[in-house]
Amino acid sequence: MSTPISKFMISPDQLVKFATQMSITTQLFESRMNKLFSRSGLTDSQFALLNHLARHQDKNESVSDLTNALELNQPAITKIVQKLSKSGLVETRKDEQDSRKKYVSITPAGYQAIGSVMKDLGPDIIQWFEAWSADELEQFSSDLKKLATWLDENRLP
Repeated sequence: MSTPISKFMISPDQLVKFATQMSITTQLFESRMNKLFSRSGLTDSQFALLNHLARHQDKNESVSDLTNALELNQPAITKIVQKLSKSGLVETRKDEQDSRKKYVSITPAGYQAIGSVMKDLGPDIIQWFEAWSADELEQFSSDLKKLATWLDENRLP
């Protein structure tokens, strides 16, 4: 047995196991989601931006805000916004005080695109969890939210 390396009694072997499993899960998830998103003509980053705007519709989201939220660089966000704007899924407006600053918002067509993606994803996601009990699903959801919250609050510079 390995010597624990933290107050939570996580051994080096457990750390390697967790990191390996998260890496494998992340790769499989991203690959699967990219294939499913492509059915709607979106990339995962485009969907992430639309979904972020939909969840934060009460805020004025600038390109800089989106850069921070999605952890992508400014040129990547600008390119995504331009593509989604051409498709009519988002719209931009300039700041009244600083014309260099743009705000991005989701359009009704953007909401429809999210709905379409979710409709396509639904049957696949249901299959993921068919063998899980309600309690297992609730625990997994709670644990996933806990992990996502920690990662969000402890982003690397």
